Amino acid sequence: MTSEKPQIRLDQANNILYFSLLGQLKKQNIESLYTDIRFSVADLRPGFHVVADYSRCDFWYISAIPVLNKIIEFLLSQEVGSTIRIVRKDNTLFRQFLQLHDTIQGYKPIYVSSREEAEKLLTDDAIIIDRKGKRYPTSNLEVRIETPRENGTGTIIDISTSGCKIAAVPFAVECYETIFLEFVLGSQGTAQASRRLKALVVRKSEDFIAVEFMNITAEDAQLIEQSYARPS
Repeated sequence: MTSEKPQIRLDQANNILYFSLLGQLKKQNIESLYTDIRFSVADLRPGFHVVADYSRCDFWYISAIPVLNKIIEFLLSQEVGSTIRIVRKDNTLFRQFLQLHDTIQGYKPIYVSSREEAEKLLTDDAIIIDRKGKRYPTSNLEVRIETPRENGTGTIIDISTSGCKIAAVPFAVECYETIFLEFVLGSQGTAQASRRLKALVVRKSEDFIAVEFMNITAEDAQLIEQSYARPS
């Protein structure tokens, strides 16, 4: 199978970048994809999602790997949300992804087998606020919410190492707005410490907002796990 120029599409209303590739991933067509992505992301909001269709690809050449890594680093710099890869899990490319391409800190793509499965995931709360770990229920954890317009107090109803869900928000916030959260991490039996985290609002409803942490440290992530994970 020969390589063809990558196909790229934007869904600005839903803040999603789609692209697909065909054949063998060579440096030349991956560089073309990188250029297209850089121009396209300018029209999306922080927290945008990526659906990458590799289902018709065979494998990549070693020369393409630095460019693939450069694409990931660029997406991270632009505050990408979830990345969903459509792949055939019985081919060489999938094994290459697992062995070589998922070691960049802060980037954890999700693998699916079809576009239908990818679209279903994009409507799932869990995929939006929990790309990097399990969500844990909290016991009405109070959180101070700060925006450029006003401040107030809400309640964290569940939390993960990548984000949380907040109920009883006392004022309106917008999707893809950056806010600050201040709350106490830790519970009985663990060290407690106040944390102030930058967060991106990635979903809202009448009952809650879902946010993704933008500057959480490894220490804070570990404290969340220690404080809220329940023994299986």
